[in-house]
Formats: sequence, structure tokens, C-alpha cells
Amino acid sequence: PLIDGFVNTVRMVPGTDKIGAIGFCWGGRYAILQAHGPDLATPGAIGGVDVAFAAHPSLVAVPDDFDPVSRPLSLAFGTKDSLLDETTRGKIIDLMASKKDLVHEIRLYEDQVHGFALRSDWSSEKDKKAMDDATRQGIEWMEKYLRSGKE
Repeated sequence: PLIDGFVNTVRMVPGTDKIGAIGFCWGGRYAILQAHGPDLATPGAIGGVDVAFAAHPSLVAVPDDFDPVSRPLSLAFGTKDSLLDETTRGKIIDLMASKKDLVHEIRLYEDQVHGFALRSDWSSEKDKKAMDDATRQGIEWMEKYLRSGKE
């Protein structure tokens, strides 16, 4: 309710056309939840963002957190994430692939552990590149779907 209230308040700011959410770790789950779009079952509710990006999300429920996604969603997963194992990643990838009308992307970052997009090993060129690439992924996704008017 706190995040929904914040999103609803931001939507009321004059000149606000679209809202994006970016989340990392447990914040990634909340970005995904906001990508469900508006809560049409609640009269007067606005809720939901227009586009979302989540890097190494944790504490996600599959399929419950992903079935209702209705807004463009970009996901960045590390292949060695201890909080998002290969089986769970596979279920998410399959579920999102079944959403033929939903714009989405999933990028796998080889040998990257949980938290790689924020706190990688700066002494490792491979880890630093993965962190930079995930940052670029989120920025480019937001630019594409917030600036262009695409949905």
C-alpha cells in the first residue's frame, strides 16, 4: 500500500505522463509488482507503473508475482545468484515467454552472483562489465519506454 500510494501521488503531479520503477534485490520484487499495472478491481485506484526494470530480484513468488505483469518489464539475472536458483529462473523465463503480447526482456549475466548490479567486484573486469551492462540495460529500457511513448 505504501508504494501504491507513492505511485498514485506521483501520478497526480502535473506534467507526469509516465512512471518507471527500478528495483534491486528485494526492491526488484516491488518493481515487478508495480509492473502489474493499475488495480482495475478497486474503484478509483490508479496504481502501477508504466515500465519496470529489476536486477537480481529476490523473494519473488513464481508464478504469482509474474502472472499479472502487464507493463514492459526488463530483468537482469546472474547465473550464480544464490537467491534465484536456475530452476526458478527457468520458470520465470518460461512464464514471461508465454506472454506473447507483453514487451519484456531477460538478460542472463554469466557467473554473476546476487547483488552483481550494485556491488560487484571492481577488481574483476568481468564483474565490472556485468555491473556496467546491467546499469546500461536499465537505463536503455527506461529511455525506450518512458521517452518514446511505446508500451
